[in-house]
Amino acid sequence: MPSTDKIYPIREIAWRANVSCHQLRYWEKVGLLFPDYSDSGHRLYSEQDIAEARRIACLIRIGASLVGIAREKKLRATA
Repeated sequence: MPSTDKIYPIREIAWRANVSCHQLRYWEKVGLLFPDYSDSGHRLYSEQDIAEARRIACLIRIGASLVGIAREKKLRATA
């Protein structure tokens, strides 16, 4: 089971999900990712966040829009 501890900095999740830090910040801005913040203001991510970033990146590669991904995520959350 993936850890829910938010311990990974943005560069680590970007590398592990094969996306840019800019993309991760944008996905946060539009409500697709929800990192925690350290006391010094740095974003911190969990293993679940990494899996979600990979899923988002995969959906974008196959042609899904961010609006579509957000709708699908909302449906998954309410199911």
